[in-house]
Amino acid sequence: MISVLVANSNEFYRAGIGAIITATPGMKMAGEVRDSTGAVRWCRDNHADVALLDIGFPVMSGLEAAKKSPAIPQKPK
Repeated sequence: MISVLVANSNEFYRAGIGAIITATPGMKMAGEVRDSTGAVRWCRDNHADVALLDIGFPVMSGLEAAKKSPAIPQKPK
């Protein structure tokens, strides 16, 4: 089962992607957060196989958050 973290400031986007993931065999929602800081924090405390990060976050983009992933023990793909 592939677990997915969804990080996006738009709650409708998170809900829509979450519905698609939940309806897809072999996939499950591991979690959802509304910003990149929350995504980095979530990944330090939890595990997801895949993280969908919004690259347009204002404080720290999803790309910057992904660069912080080497500090995370089991980094998502």
